[in-house]
Amino acid sequence: MSLYSASCNRGVDLVRLQYSFRIDPAPGQRMALAKAFGCPRGVQRRARAAHPRPRP
Repeated sequence: MSLYSASCNRGVDLVRLQYSFRIDPAPGQRMALAKAFGCPRGVQRRARAAHPRPRP
């Protein structure tokens, strides 16, 4: 598969790249990441529980 694809409308070449990487944080960084990302996720979960979406 080519990384380049031509745009039909404008005749411009677009480049589509995909990167895959993995992080290995130190223990202190792991705690900071857990605090930073865990709190918003918990708030979102509680908000969804308090205001459930109506089923179609």
